Amino acid sequence: MISPDVALRAAAHALGIQVSIDGPAGSGKTTVGKGLSSALGCAYLDTGLMYRAITWLAIQQGLRPDDGPSLAALTRSTTFALGGQGNSLLINGRPPDEQLRSRAVDAAVSIVSAHAAVRRELVVRQREMALGRCIVMVGRDIGTVVLPDADVKLWIVASPAERARRRLAEHLPGTSGLSLAEAERQIMERDAQDTGRSVSPLKRPEPAIEIDTGLLTPEQCVEQALDVVRDIAGHAVKGEERNRG
Repeated sequence: MISPDVALRAAAHALGIQVSIDGPAGSGKTTVGKGLSSALGCAYLDTGLMYRAITWLAIQQGLRPDDGPSLAALTRSTTFALGGQGNSLLINGRPPDEQLRSRAVDAAVSIVSAHAAVRRELVVRQREMALGRCIVMVGRDIGTVVLPDADVKLWIVASPAERARRRLAEHLPGTSGLSLAEAERQIMERDAQDTGRSVSPLKRPEPAIEIDTGLLTPEQCVEQALDVVRDIAGHAVKGEERNRG
């Protein structure tokens, strides 16, 4: 349990600190992001859920994952807002459900998210939700595309083997009967898709602080992230004081 830092919370909100968290699938971005947003009392946005929502809605409507125009229209008609528990994502007015983690969504989300029109629309929504507020935003193109001027940029990593082990241990939908080797193969395929796409490929933002979640406990990862925010917030506060002086 991370003890709240009242002074840091106040500074983060006063400065409107924006934190981008990027990294490959299963690296621990969600754990670090949720822990950090909770410690700061800031809004939290997992942008991956937005792409998963479009994928799930497309499946429900019988749309093919390669049908770019239909997917773009679906994206434009879908509403997203920050207003759920912990000021997190609502999709068409409702919080995300477990269907977004289904095997069907896993199989198609990389294809859906590679469409330029889908990404352009969702990037606009993501920037709108971040405007003028303290926020922790998680994804694969946050520090490079969505919030290139984020105050804090974190790059979260873990080995493919570690990510595969976690996926099986968490009994995520679609992992029943999956071997460790198969889970690792799927993760490496997803990495190749995410880093190789032509639109907003996964890559480390510059500058970004790397946190390897395979080497630390979740609490240690969040504390390391908080240390980065403390450093940035401290410099910002001192800069404002100099300007006032």
